[in-house]
Amino acid sequence: MLIDWFTVLAQIVNFLVLVWILKRFLYRPILTAIDARAGALALTQANAAALTASAQAASAALALERQEWERARQERADQASTAASAAAAALLTQAREAGAALGLQAEHERAALEEHARRALVRQAEDQVFALASAALMAMGTATLERSITDAFLQRLATLDAATRAAFTAAITQGGALTVSSRFALPDAQRQSITRGLAQLAAPASAPPPQFTQAPEAIAGITVTMAGFSTAWSLEGYLSAVRERMAATARQQQAAAAAAMATATLPAAAEPAAAPTPPSPAAAPNPPAPPLPPSSPPVPPLPSAAA
Repeated sequence: MLIDWFTVLAQIVNFLVLVWILKRFLYRPILTAIDARAGALALTQANAAALTASAQAASAALALERQEWERARQERADQASTAASAAAAALLTQAREAGAALGLQAEHERAALEEHARRALVRQAEDQVFALASAALMAMGTATLERSITDAFLQRLATLDAATRAAFTAAITQGGALTVSSRFALPDAQRQSITRGLAQLAAPASAPPPQFTQAPEAIAGITVTMAGFSTAWSLEGYLSAVRERMAATARQQQAAAAAAMATATLPAAAEPAAAPTPPSPAAAPNPPAPPLPPSSPPVPPLPSAAA
């Protein structure tokens, strides 16, 4: 086989020309584009890395902020729970105190009602007793009883205090009729004795002669009146004095019982205790009755009133 060297050389030249053309017009732009794209890719990767780092930092900051927010939320929840517990405890304490106060008030009201009912019964019994006593004295009011009252009147007339004597003397200076009234007509001897006693009482002034009258509606006794001045000694006034003494004794005992109850309930009201549960009506014991006043108070002397 013969080798055509001209053709081989022409092929080599063509190949070199083709390589030069490819290198100049095709391979170099491709390399340039590849380099440019590699640079862009490196820049994109760098940007992506920067973004990734920024995202990680933001994520870490967000996680830290979320933890802080969760801690603050838990603190607020704990504070709200504590405040709610304190408010509930305060309300419960107030409710217990109010319940205790209401129970104490109800106990006081019950005791006051019982005391009022007891006093009403005592007053009713006193009224009945005094009414019976008055009726009995009205039935027993005889002339003999009037003489005894006259003797007591004369004895007390001689021992009147200076103020009563001065009031009687002032009434005499004003003038007017001197009246002596009694249930029964007094005998002359008793009238003369009363006239002498009034004259001694008015001395050194001159007392006018008394006018003796009868008062059938009165219990046994004697009443002296003159110019707005009145002095009476009677069993009716004696009974009234006894009633006033008994009422004063009952008031003193009531005040002492109220003071003792207030002193006894003062420590219980000072400490907040749970409201007492009222017992059922079937199981509740009967409360102790308050003490009654003494049935026989000191009897005062016969009254001596000056008006």
